[in-house]
Amino acid sequence: MKLVPPAIAAPTRPLPPIPDGLVDLGERSRWARVAKLALRRSLGDAATADKSSVFGRRAAADARLFQKTKGGLAVDGQVGPATWNALAPWIGDEARRYLDPTEVDTPRDRVVAQAWWWLRNASLCTYKQRRPMDALQAVPRVGDCSESATLCYRWAGLPDPNGNAYDGTGYTGTLIQHGTRRRIADARPGDLVFYGRNGWPTHVAVMLDEGDGVMSFGSTPPRHWASPYYRSDAMYAHDYIGGAS
Repeated sequence: MKLVPPAIAAPTRPLPPIPDGLVDLGERSRWARVAKLALRRSLGDAATADKSSVFGRRAAADARLFQKTKGGLAVDGQVGPATWNALAPWIGDEARRYLDPTEVDTPRDRVVAQAWWWLRNASLCTYKQRRPMDALQAVPRVGDCSESATLCYRWAGLPDPNGNAYDGTGYTGTLIQHGTRRRIADARPGDLVFYGRNGWPTHVAVMLDEGDGVMSFGSTPPRHWASPYYRSDAMYAHDYIGGAS
């Protein structure tokens, strides 16, 4: 087979080095995500891995195929420095936001980063419905689904998805009155996913990066679910950001 020519602008800067020099089977990291992105771009329809940040068996198989097709690389299914550099033309500068925390990010990046904040601090969070919302980004803390979703937007410097100018109020009912509705299958990072019956939401979660599912702060502390369909009553998503990527 032939590799797919890069369809993006050529990178203008060297890639940040891989921590520990290797992306290997089972790793979950932003470097794994970008390696898989580049492998998909280079292999086209021959790629088999999903879009998550886990470097699984299919990603390793894609790496072996890339290494074999590219030539001059060890065919070991790992992404070490040589394979990493060979993948650079299919990464480009626009994917550096996954790799370099000093890169200028987008509104969606910022919302997703705040959702991961809840997950990183889950052990110090306790579920409780309360208003007004506590705007401080501090732990330990209490909160619920709509507060955590709302504060992801506030901490990201975006308008209140409740339409309340961050006056401390809001719940799933006000969230669902704003934004643009879309199918969950079409949701993008930073969108909110609603759950409930008969068109009325009883729960909301924040969509993470593509393939990573959602952050949900339900009746338990914040949890990461690999799929937005983790509940059988998943309804639809709302986009509050629009064309921003």
